[in-house]
Amino acid sequence: MGTYARSRVRLLTAAVIALAALGAHTTAVADDGDRPVPVDRLVPGVPFGPVASRQVDTPDQGAPPRRIGMPAAEPQRSAAPAEDEDEDWVDPQLVEFVPAEDVERARKFQEERAAAEENRDPYYDEEDGENPEDGEYCTSFTGPYQREAEKRLRLPVNGGQSAADCAEIRHFQKSKGIVPATGFAGPTTWGYLRLDEATRKGPNASRRCPAPARGKRIVCIDLNRQLLWVQSSSTKVVFGPVAIRSGRKGYLTRTGRFSVYWRHKNHVSDIYDAPMPYSQFFSGGQAMHATPGSVYKAPGSHGCINLSNRNARLLWNVLKIQEAVYVWGAKPAT
Repeated sequence: MGTYARSRVRLLTAAVIALAALGAHTTAVADDGDRPVPVDRLVPGVPFGPVASRQVDTPDQGAPPRRIGMPAAEPQRSAAPAEDEDEDWVDPQLVEFVPAEDVERARKFQEERAAAEENRDPYYDEEDGENPEDGEYCTSFTGPYQREAEKRLRLPVNGGQSAADCAEIRHFQKSKGIVPATGFAGPTTWGYLRLDEATRKGPNASRRCPAPARGKRIVCIDLNRQLLWVQSSSTKVVFGPVAIRSGRKGYLTRTGRFSVYWRHKNHVSDIYDAPMPYSQFFSGGQAMHATPGSVYKAPGSHGCINLSNRNARLLWNVLKIQEAVYVWGAKPAT
């Protein structure tokens, strides 16, 4: 069995084991190419790893934090461990959420393919010109963002999965490093499609975020697209755009004009003692901060703006106290 095949089987097998350990909900989902699988029925396609799997929500909401002046400590890290510690560590921001039973299907497919490769004529590929892509798993499930993916990838827009759709979505996933790349139009793929478009056209192409005062900067938080960036008075983007996760229903992120009024590199929630690394508060208890899990995980935060650990750290090094913040829009329903 080749190195690639062994790696794929190992990752998919680990995913099934992780689902069993977590007691994941695995009620059968109809294999209907025209009916999207709801977001709340999805699970991580591969395990995040021991650090990132401990994702926490931070429901500080109304009052400003009470721990101003507490000594800072090293923030909780969510970086890839050394290769000799865990060679299968996967960045949470690259993990797609898929139907639980599709994980099992993909695992069986890879096992059967690996067994076939083990017994295959070593000259078969060269002589018959087999395309390796043809032997990869492609899901028949319609993702919750199927229609959006079809629009962005310039496919016929009908909201239903097809073999052609799956191939194009899978190709995009591979180009971004999204795993598993099975062609399922889930929240991670949709997030990267939005980010890709904003990066290509410019995040403020619609001019929704106002220019700050001369010589100043402003943090732009677009809840509609779940994006954040920082721009200067000349509207030049100096940071981002990056993906975020804002408040869910009942804990919505407040909109309007604010400013960064307090920063704490290793803040802990006053209410639930939940870690909020690289916190930069802008409205009461709502802050921009790191989350150890995926920013694409539904349904959302408890009001804060979640960023990946890497992006939160970079943003920390960009901003200062009293920097302007402008928040608009509404988080799309999930």
